[in-house]
Amino acid sequence: MMSRVLSTPRGMGDTNPQALTSYATALQESQTPQAEWPYLWLFPPAHSRHVLYQATVTIPTYTPGTPTTAVVPLQSNTGAQTAYQVPDGMRFALRGFVIDGDGVQSWNQGSQDLLFTLIVVSAGPRAVDYLANLTTAFGSFTQGPFPIEGRLEFESLDKLQWSLTVTNNVVAGGLVIFGLMGHLYPTSEAYG
Repeated sequence: MMSRVLSTPRGMGDTNPQALTSYATALQESQTPQAEWPYLWLFPPAHSRHVLYQATVTIPTYTPGTPTTAVVPLQSNTGAQTAYQVPDGMRFALRGFVIDGDGVQSWNQGSQDLLFTLIVVSAGPRAVDYLANLTTAFGSFTQGPFPIEGRLEFESLDKLQWSLTVTNNVVAGGLVIFGLMGHLYPTSEAYG
């Protein structure tokens, strides 16, 4: 029978306090949320919650020469219609959105007849970068949302809502459907 010599695990034979401290630090770092979920805005971490908010708005009557804007309240899974507010102590990672028309007549997509803007209200209302004055439909609730490829996060207590601006004679009465999809995760797990 052949005998084996078991090697001492790295760090176990060291009595140097500095070496032991460095091993403990490395062990702690490998157990942080950053190590397990390096991109919290992209991959939902263990303590996250899925978010789906949607809204519909009827296209308002257009007065020639005067753009008409409607701010769209978003409807939660519970049915409440309000601006979506990121809960206190959480961050919201937006992963996709929907803008789609249903029965919209005389709308030439890309023509700037209808403009869609995602607004965030924190210190004051402002358009979200790259999601202002959109002119075409994006995604759908049946086929899936239009994906957000990069990092788009919102802080605790930020409020999100869509606006619809009619700039040309689109027939009033059609519906525009909006949606936000993403996930919440605790601010305490955020970094970077």
